[in-house]
Amino acid sequence: MRLRSMRATALAVSLLLLLAAVPASAQEQVIKRLRFTRGSSSKTVKGQVSPEGNRYLYFFKARKGQRLTVRLVSDDGNAVCDVMSHGQFDANPVVEETVDWTGRLPEADAGEYSVEVRSTGGLAKYVLEITIK
Repeated sequence: MRLRSMRATALAVSLLLLLAAVPASAQEQVIKRLRFTRGSSSKTVKGQVSPEGNRYLYFFKARKGQRLTVRLVSDDGNAVCDVMSHGQFDANPVVEETVDWTGRLPEADAGEYSVEVRSTGGLAKYVLEITIK
C-alpha cells in the first residue's frame, strides 16, 4: 500500500512540475484565422486583451515578398503586436512589440504568418488592421 501511495505522490508532483514548466501564455492563447474577402487586401479586427487574460493570435496566408502593413491602435496605447512567420516546426519573429509596421514578408515554409496582440499593462481595447499587397 505504501508503494502505491508513493507512486501516486510522485505522479502528482510530476504533473505539477510539468504544469509549472508550461508558460501561462501558452495556456491563454486564442487563435483566429483571418480570411480576406475576394478582391480585398485588408482586414480589420477589434478586441481586448489584458496582461492576465488571453493573447490573440491572428493567422493568415501570404507569400514571401508581399508587403505587409500592420496598424494597432488601443484606447490607452497599452497594446503591442508581434509579427511571426511560421515554418513546419517553428515560428520566427519578423518584427516584435510594434504598433505600426510595414515591410516585405520573409519566406515562411507553410506560407503562414501571424500577428499576436498583447497588453503592456491593464485592459487594452484595440483595433488591428492588417493589409497585404
